[in-house]
Amino acid sequence: MPPLAWQAAYARMRMYARYHVMAAVAVLLLSTLLFLSQVGSFLKPSPSAASRQSQWQQALAEEASESKPLVTRAPSPPDTPRITVVVLTCDRPYSLERLLLSLNNARYEAAWRVDLIVRQDMPNSGVLSAETARLVSRLAWEHGSLDHVRETEPRGPMQQWLAAYTPVSTQDWFVVLEDDMEVSPFWVRWLIPALQH
Repeated sequence: MPPLAWQAAYARMRMYARYHVMAAVAVLLLSTLLFLSQVGSFLKPSPSAASRQSQWQQALAEEASESKPLVTRAPSPPDTPRITVVVLTCDRPYSLERLLLSLNNARYEAAWRVDLIVRQDMPNSGVLSAETARLVSRLAWEHGSLDHVRETEPRGPMQQWLAAYTPVSTQDWFVVLEDDMEVSPFWVRWLIPALQH
């Protein structure tokens, strides 16, 4: 083949490649425009989902408007679930205080017994946080018993989780929380039905 024929073939390939790229860009632009024109309908909830959400928000508002005083718990009957909340902490008293306040201000039914165990890990420095211990000792927990477990050696998060709690029966439920968390005022009202199913 003469060199002129190679050059003509090369020019044709470049022209076809250019047309293919232009066609791909045009298809991409059209699909983007179509998506953007429909994105509003994708983000709108369906009428049934919107009504479920409004019913849920209305139920939360009704529960929040009820002013139920917190009462001291009597020993619960044997068939009543017993919930133990285990809080894992080390030396973050400010975040622990936020969690303990959210737990203490949650709404509990009078028949529910909610015991609280605060497990304070030993830091690598070998000195327990006095501020954390003082915070736990000042807590007025009226929903069940309160225990403060102080570790004698550094355990670390994994060992704390593994040794957090051992249930004594099938009705002895527990929740493990770390001190950088916070709970909803209605957390127990969602937890108990979930555990019973």
